[in-house]
This record gives sequence, structure tokens and C-alpha cells, in this order.
Amino acid sequence: MKRLFAVFSIIMLMFVSGCKNGINEFFKDIDGYIKKNTISAEQESVLDEGEEVVKIKPRNEKPEYPQLSAYNKLTDNQKKLYSIIRTAVENMELRLIDVTEYSNDNISSDTVVAHKAVMCDRPDLFWMPKTLSLVSVEDTKHNYLCFREYDGEKPDSGFFGITAEQKNQMMSQIKSVENEIINEIKNLPDAFEKELFIHDYLCKHIVYDKESADNLQNANKESMTIYGALVKGSAICEGYSKAMQYLCIKSGIPCSVVYGKYDDIAHMWNIVNPGDGLYYVDATFDDGSDHSVLHSFFNLTKAEISEGHIFSDGFSSDKTYDISDEFNFFIYDCKNTALNYFIKKGAYIRDDYKSAVDYALSEYYKGKKSAELKNITSLTNAQAFEALRQRLADKIDLKKSYEYEGKNIIVIVW
Repeated sequence: MKRLFAVFSIIMLMFVSGCKNGINEFFKDIDGYIKKNTISAEQESVLDEGEEVVKIKPRNEKPEYPQLSAYNKLTDNQKKLYSIIRTAVENMELRLIDVTEYSNDNISSDTVVAHKAVMCDRPDLFWMPKTLSLVSVEDTKHNYLCFREYDGEKPDSGFFGITAEQKNQMMSQIKSVENEIINEIKNLPDAFEKELFIHDYLCKHIVYDKESADNLQNANKESMTIYGALVKGSAICEGYSKAMQYLCIKSGIPCSVVYGKYDDIAHMWNIVNPGDGLYYVDATFDDGSDHSVLHSFFNLTKAEISEGHIFSDGFSSDKTYDISDEFNFFIYDCKNTALNYFIKKGAYIRDDYKSAVDYALSEYYKGKKSAELKNITSLTNAQAFEALRQRLADKIDLKKSYEYEGKNIIVIVW
């Protein structure tokens, strides 16, 4: 028998706030996972004894929202690998997947790109492993993909440590939360209000999993998924972003994820189209203490979010990618401002203070205890608060204000 010559671990980097990227140990010894199965003579000639092999026929994907589909950015060969990977994940396929037909000089790069594209497009595949192995055979052009993590267990133990039955149960729990939210927003007047509801829901119901963020090697994997965010109510930025993407798509709003850094730490946020164009939104950063909801990162331009967020490099179909490369499918120069939270709600302080007074009173009469405003005057936030307090003195007793990380956003409390 010809021995397996090379095993390339295609490892998708984990983008999470509060921690460095982590890489799982993978496939120390491929021979330790080979089982005796009935395979064809051709397969027998290139594989160690007994490894079961499957072929998956790729199909043309039809993205619901082409503008924010990573699949649409791919080459023809990458699209075929994307379809194969997606099908394998959906079926929880643990056998070697023969991709020899789609092998070329860039098979390793194409696999890296296709795997990340599926992860980018499909937040619903919450059990999808971040690691995919590409197995190449010595002196041949045969290549195989395999979704098996090296964790000391048998290869038929399942993805993410769960069985198909457990996966279905978890998806039912997700669907229950999804249906609850969809029922809440179905009568809202437009996509902006639906997006806002989803954003606020996540901020209110998720507790940021700082322990996982600070120790990714031993992190709770659920916190990186829509299951952790929606069912367990615990997530890091990846969980927030995927939940935002998932619920927006289910609500008819195009949305995807964006990879990058903040304060030199890996981070993930969203790009969304609520009706008049593309915006960036970061629900993780808008989740204040004690489930308070902020909107400083709701529907920003690229210039606004780039004040602290750093984008990973943009994807290019002409580039060859290695496992260590970070890249981004969606970097658009978003310039629309009409659906920015503060502009849309009139929640800003300007020199005449009229809009700020009107907004504060509106929130007060709704029974709310505070209001978030953007200061666009030449005054400091403290000065703007004092001027607003005086103008509201006969209607509302403003007790204090909070400043959002030195930005021109203040929260007034009565």
C-alpha cells in the first residue's frame, strides 16, 4: 500500500474578542483513524487499509442575498469545493471525501477559501468544525477532505462532540427562539425596526462569555455559535455576530459577518442592508453592563467603524491563501447614514437642542429610564449634558449621564 504522504490541516482562525486566535491540535497520526471498509480497487491502491471513502457531487448554490454571499466571490473550483463542504457538514460526514476531480495546483488554497466561505455564509451550521483536513497521497494527485478533530475519541464520535440526534434537538431549541423573535417583529413597519429589534434582543439576552474569550484554548465552543447565543444566552463576539446574521436573514434582511481586530485582538462584527444600502453593526460592543443596550455601533459607515475596528485584508480570487492568512469577503466603503440609529431616531444633541429635547421626552413618556444621544455640538459631553438638563428641568429631572468610552455618545438617566 502507498502511505499517506501529507496531511494539511486547513484551520480556520477563530475570531473572538478578548483573546488571541487559537488553533486546535489536529491529526497527529492519520493512520490511527483508518478503519477496514470495503472500497474500490482504485481507492485501495492509494489508501492505507480500510479507510472508507465517499464522493459528493457538487451543485450550483443559489444564495438568497447575492450581494452578501461569500459563495458568489469564489472561482468555479472553489464553488464546487464549497458545495461539497456544505453538504458534508449538513450530513455530518466523517468519512474521507474524495476531491481528486477538483484538485489542481491550488487545491490547498481553494480548500481554505471554500471552507471559510461556508462558515461565513451559514451561521445555521453551528456544529461545523473550524478545522478541515486535506489529505494528499504520495506520488499521486489524489486528495481527500476530512472533518475529524483529533480529540482522542473514535472518528465516528460526531462533530462538535454531538450526535445527529443531539444536533436536531439543539436546532429545535434554536427554532423555538427564532419563532418567538419572528413573531415579535413580523408586524414592525420596516427592515430598520426589525434589525433594531434583533440587535436589542441580543444585547438584552446574551451575557458576554469573558471566561471563554480570555482562554480560547479551553473555551466553550457553544459561545462561538448561534446555539450559545440564542439558547444558552452566552457568547463571545463570534456568537453575537452569527446570531445577528442568522436572525436578520430569517427576517428577510441581508446580513453577513466581518472579520478583523479591535485593540489588536481578533474580533467579528456584521455588515447588513436594512433597506437603503450597506452598514456595519457590532452588537457585541453595544451590549452594556447589566443587559443595558447601547447603539453606538448600530449602522455605521466604514469611516465610523474604522475609528477602532481594523478590517482583515479583503479576499481576492487571484491570490493563493495559506492556513495562516486572515481575509475578509466583505469590505465595502459604506457611506449611507440615513439609517444610523441616532440619525433615524433624531437622537442627537445639536446647538438648538430641539431634537434632543424631543427625543428625551419621547423616551420618558414611553416609560424608559434613560436615553442615548449623540453629541454633535462643539461642547464637551459634560457641557452638553448640563445644557440639556437645564432645558428639561421643568419636565424631567436628569440625574446623571454616562459617556461611551470617550466617544461623543452620552446616556442620560432620570
